[in-house]
Amino acid sequence: MFRWLRELPQALIEARIVARLSQRELAERLDLHEQQIQKYEATGYAGASLERIQDIADELGIEIEESVTYTVGDA
Repeated sequence: MFRWLRELPQALIEARIVARLSQRELAERLDLHEQQIQKYEATGYAGASLERIQDIADELGIEIEESVTYTVGDA
């Protein structure tokens, strides 16, 4: 389990490796080109949509639970 959203890219990479999936195999499961997975991993998933990240996490069996807290200023 990862603690911070910024750790998610590394968690996705590690989950793929633990699952013993190559980048090619993951790409095939997601109907993507291998080069797209290579690019995502090389760039820390920069440019990947949240929907795509969720699809990858689902395929790898990662459950993403993130809490967002913010303070609303005085109106």
